[in-house]
Amino acid sequence: MAGKKVPDPDPGSKDVLYAAARSAIQDQSARAEAERLAAKRKTTPRRIGLMAVAIVIGTVLLVLRPGWLTGPDSSPPEAPAIAAASLRLTLLRERQRVEDFIGRQGHLPGSLAEAGSTLVGLTFTPGPGNRFQLSASTRDSLIVLRSTDSVAPFLGRSLHILARRKLP
Repeated sequence: MAGKKVPDPDPGSKDVLYAAARSAIQDQSARAEAERLAAKRKTTPRRIGLMAVAIVIGTVLLVLRPGWLTGPDSSPPEAPAIAAASLRLTLLRERQRVEDFIGRQGHLPGSLAEAGSTLVGLTFTPGPGNRFQLSASTRDSLIVLRSTDSVAPFLGRSLHILARRKLP
């Protein structure tokens, strides 16, 4: 059988068409892979550059802390008169809470929390009968409200002071 030539397949044969199609697909896949690798090589330095710029900008923002990014600083403390007026209203509200408790239960609560208060910094001192006193400090003054105190003298000009304060 040596010397005998294998005949070429018929040019119209399915095998020839199949081989040509496979070759075309392989060539197209190889070209697409080469283009993808080339694009990746091009974008890698660009990505590194963009990441470096983002890191520099982030560092500058962390150091400078601009107001538009961090928001306003904490509000300034209230004026002493406004703080005292607010505290006087708070003490009146808490006195009413204790009086409501007495009306429902018939006796003084053991604490402001038992009366339903969640405020911190107020002192509740029970007295004889159903009398009591509430007190709290604001800056350099102690404000005391007794269960027997009249509202108008206790408030004084507090409502006027609060009405005239500058709101943010």
